Amino acid sequence: MKLAELYYQRQDFANAQTQFELIAQQTPNNSLGEKALFFAAESAMSSMGEHSLDRAIVLFDQVVRQNGPLRWAARNEQAVIERKLGKPKDALALYDEVLKSDAGLPEKHEAMCGKGDIFFEMGTTDAS
Repeated sequence: MKLAELYYQRQDFANAQTQFELIAQQTPNNSLGEKALFFAAESAMSSMGEHSLDRAIVLFDQVVRQNGPLRWAARNEQAVIERKLGKPKDALALYDEVLKSDAGLPEKHEAMCGKGDIFFEMGTTDAS
């Protein structure tokens, strides 16, 4: 994990992603594996690779499917990516999923702020 963190801190996101994914594969059913998968997705999201955002969405979805404590943070990150890809309706659906869930207040707050940003960008005031 230290090597992956070092790559991440040095902004070598491609190597960080690789190392985090290896850790996630080696420890798939515990919190370390979930954290590694989450940070692999964060690394992909920060990478400049051609398909890095698509890969980040896939990795975040794997975090969600593990149903662990990072699942709602992963959904919020997926929504951020959808916004970057110019898909505000997809992002809104992800934020709504977080808001209707048992997520903690920080995750719900982030989702509400994200929705507000989208409505502001769209020039609408109707939140329905």
